[in-house]
Amino acid sequence: MVFLTAVRFLRQPSPDSWWKRNRIFQMSKYFYGRNRNCYSLAIRAVHKALDRARVTRVAQGSDARQLAITRIHSAALEHGMEYRIFISSLNKCHIALNRPILSSLAIYEPRTFKSLVELCQTKSIEDGLDTLNKRPEHIITRGML
Repeated sequence: MVFLTAVRFLRQPSPDSWWKRNRIFQMSKYFYGRNRNCYSLAIRAVHKALDRARVTRVAQGSDARQLAITRIHSAALEHGMEYRIFISSLNKCHIALNRPILSSLAIYEPRTFKSLVELCQTKSIEDGLDTLNKRPEHIITRGML
């Protein structure tokens, strides 16, 4: 394209703006009414939709964390141990299992979870954290040797 004056050259829209508008219209493809076709309304609707998606993602993550904590807490209480003592004893035993793994162990592998709880009970009794429970007979740790 040949420009005879510099003013025409400066007023020419850049090709990047076309791609930017096209991306917004692609994101607003399934919106209703003018929010789909009118750029000024579409960009507002797209920003609002992206913000709501972010808020939902954050809420979903915190809900999943709270669900895992509730499952671990109830499974540990079944074996006579509190959640906070269980988690601190796991850390002191150098057992690196995160909450989703512990939650799935509590649901699908109850015997494995029970052995973890017994190990943590022994460790918490050695450290003096849990004075209500007595030491299980069949668990041997390094502190007992």
